[in-house]
Amino acid sequence: MGTTVWQQLQRDRAKWSRGCGGIGALAYAARLLVVAAAGALALTFAVGSARAANASASAGVIRPFTTIVLPTVTTGGSSGVDSADATLAGTINPDGVEASYHFDYGTDEFYGNSSPQPDTDAGAGSADVAATTTLNGLLANTTYHYRLVGANASGSSVGDDQTFTTAPTPATVDGAPANATNITAAGAMLNGTINAQGSEVTYHFNYGTDNTYGSSTPDADGGSAPGDQPVSADLTGLAPNTTYHFQVVADNGTGGAQAGADQTFTTAPATAAGATDVTAAGATLVGTVNPHGADATLHFDYGATTAYGTSTPTPELDAGSGSADTIVSTPVTGLTPDTTYHVRAVSTDVLTGAATLGVDGTFTTAPGPLAITGDTTGVTPDHATVNGTLNTFGVGGAYRFAVVSTTGTYDAMTGEQPAPAGGAVLAVSAALPDLPPGNTFRVRLQVMSNGATTTGAETTFSTPRRSFTPSAPPPTSASPYGCAAPRLDAYDAHPKPGDTIRISGSDLGVSGAVALGATSLTPTSWGTTGFSITLPADASGTLALTINCGAASNTVAIAIYQAPSNVFSAQAKTRSGTSTLSVRVPGPGTITVRGSGIRATTKHVATAGATTVKATLSAKAARSLKAHHRLAVALKVGFTPTGGIGASKTVQVIFKRKAAH
Repeated sequence: MGTTVWQQLQRDRAKWSRGCGGIGALAYAARLLVVAAAGALALTFAVGSARAANASASAGVIRPFTTIVLPTVTTGGSSGVDSADATLAGTINPDGVEASYHFDYGTDEFYGNSSPQPDTDAGAGSADVAATTTLNGLLANTTYHYRLVGANASGSSVGDDQTFTTAPTPATVDGAPANATNITAAGAMLNGTINAQGSEVTYHFNYGTDNTYGSSTPDADGGSAPGDQPVSADLTGLAPNTTYHFQVVADNGTGGAQAGADQTFTTAPATAAGATDVTAAGATLVGTVNPHGADATLHFDYGATTAYGTSTPTPELDAGSGSADTIVSTPVTGLTPDTTYHVRAVSTDVLTGAATLGVDGTFTTAPGPLAITGDTTGVTPDHATVNGTLNTFGVGGAYRFAVVSTTGTYDAMTGEQPAPAGGAVLAVSAALPDLPPGNTFRVRLQVMSNGATTTGAETTFSTPRRSFTPSAPPPTSASPYGCAAPRLDAYDAHPKPGDTIRISGSDLGVSGAVALGATSLTPTSWGTTGFSITLPADASGTLALTINCGAASNTVAIAIYQAPSNVFSAQAKTRSGTSTLSVRVPGPGTITVRGSGIRATTKHVATAGATTVKATLSAKAARSLKAHHRLAVALKVGFTPTGGIGASKTVQVIFKRKAAH
């Protein structure tokens, strides 16, 4: 007797309710929709037959209802199961209707795979027919679900769910060739691939200076995920400039540990990169590479920290293919003066692309030249002398002044003049003839030395107009207004903007007009031997002072107070637990050195020039250095000029533990 649609549905409902709970109910509901569709077809046939039966009854003929018949299927057992293959069996009874079959299979009861494709013909008989198929390419050590599915033109029926588990198989390694990356003088990262083959797997790397290895990384968990999985391990404490052998080893509990192919890498030479021909803005980077017989190229990474940030341009330098240490160098420009740079050489194997990172080294660029734009003196309507101070710190150079009017009608650069290599602060000046009267000018001193150009801060001055109009004479009095030959005494003090100062002289009359630079001032306490004026709040530089009391006086200079320069440089040389800083200052003041793990130091200097200051590790930091061999410290170096405003800069130093003898 064939399986009806309703019988198949009830069988599915009972099976899914027992095995799948709520999920089974959902699956049953989905099945119900399919069967309902088939049932509707059956109902149509039944109704049609009933009508026919009624019609026939009136004629004395009775016709039966029509039912849908599906094949009867039974899921059988499995055989020939190994790590990748299995043979499935079962029976199908077509119940007299042309039928076919296939097997659903997968790692859960949702299956996801079917075999064979297309379905196998089961004929149209009424007896059980053996159904069988062989599955290949299965995952090792994995439980599979399967069922037999029979089908005919009216629909399909399924057998009960069965399971089998494939056999475990040993792990495999080297799905991709093992390799080493991040190679340095003392370490490397080893990389490889393993395949757990469905079982929990552990792995490690063997390594040593020959293919007997001798050292291993600790075992690590490799999981049980299918397919090739990347694995890695960091090595430290390696010898520089040494070839190492290594292999990846995996063990999933079946067949013993599986070892990969032998591979090699070579650590970088122990020599740190450095620089020669260092100037304020450039240097020649120097590194050591040993290609060990392979074609290699080389570039340099450099920057203000060990993150570097800048590399020498491509194409990379040819490092050859020798087997000895080779010195490679290349010039770089555009560096910042008075800055400590980190540098390392990076060699690349042309064939494999493996990069080897050299030992980090440092160098410090020379300080840029000092340029301070001073006040302009000797200002007349068409002439002035610009001034400044410079220091090339022992390296010869040149200087010039850039002068531009604020109206844009005058733009000039004085001719370059040599700056001697004496290493001391030097006062310099240049005459400016043929200036336009009644203009304000911006002045900057430029100093070129040691590959760098420094431009001083801007100062300004103004040329007076050629005509001078005295103030209106006061009301007539018994005393004479005018003066025959007024003369002002030199003024040697350095007042601040806003100060009220007393100007002395002779034959100044009873009143007059006062001009300070391009500004007219209102005098007070006027007398034949002197008067008082209040300096403008924005007064700066050296300004010309004249009066007109019926006759023009001589000109005297009023030098406005200017805070002393706080521009300084600092370079450090470090040995063991002490760093010696060479600090160059523009004048007298106080130097301070502070930093985390550093004993604070203060030193007073009386003159301009270079002086040394020592920075010593604290006891705690010294213990840290002893434990870690290297200790990076940021030193905050400050300089406060006497009577001025302080400035500071940070100098990075690395303390290294003194080697034991």
